[in-house]
Amino acid sequence: MLFLQLRKLNMMIKKLLSFFAITIFAAGIASAQSFTITSAQTTYTGDPASAIDAYMQVVNTSSTMKYVIAKRQIVTLASGQFNNFCWGPSCYGPGTDVATDTVLLGAGVTDNSFKGTISPYNNVGVSIVEYTVYDLNNPNDKASITITYDVNSTGINESVKAKIFSQGYPNPADRAVAFRFDAVGMSFDAKLVVRNILGSIVKEQPLTERSGVVVIPTWAFDAGFYFVSLVDGNKPIVTRKIVVAHKRAN
Repeated sequence: MLFLQLRKLNMMIKKLLSFFAITIFAAGIASAQSFTITSAQTTYTGDPASAIDAYMQVVNTSSTMKYVIAKRQIVTLASGQFNNFCWGPSCYGPGTDVATDTVLLGAGVTDNSFKGTISPYNNVGVSIVEYTVYDLNNPNDKASITITYDVNSTGINESVKAKIFSQGYPNPADRAVAFRFDAVGMSFDAKLVVRNILGSIVKEQPLTERSGVVVIPTWAFDAGFYFVSLVDGNKPIVTRKIVVAHKRAN
């Protein structure tokens, strides 16, 4: 009788162990992360006069389609600098931490729309931002990357910058703003790129001469802050800040 009881008890213990093993295995599968997020580097350096962009690549490594949200968390922000990010079709200003757009990412599909930008506004210092993507239906299924932006003043000094690309005049501007430039020695792809405060390009203007004065019409711009960069190829050389303020008609 005792032998039978011990045998039954042993069988119950084996069943319980099997149950726990299956449960733990299933939990491990459920908690497996569905995303990877990478960038060309985790530390970006730049000049205080130019915005610094960190482009990120997000991959859905799971076998199912995911609705994906992006967010940012500022770890530290250097005085006078601002951070904004883009995800999917939209870019978000310095006051937004979580994207309102959801990106539908198929199994094994890569998304390249995630971008984090530091706008130094001529302020040096180190800013650190953590960027995260997660499953809309399971926020614990996520992946993160921490990007460091090292803004220093070891680049071109201001007197040289002024010779290459002057401050805009008039500033604030109403209908147009003019810049004096010297692109001698640059590629024939040199151009001016105008971005709004969100980092979105609102105008590109090729430079047809090697030096001189270029005028950018601003009458159609919304009032606000803009950043005008002299770009050689894809590299911003000097960036100037302008304000568009339209005069009221009498």
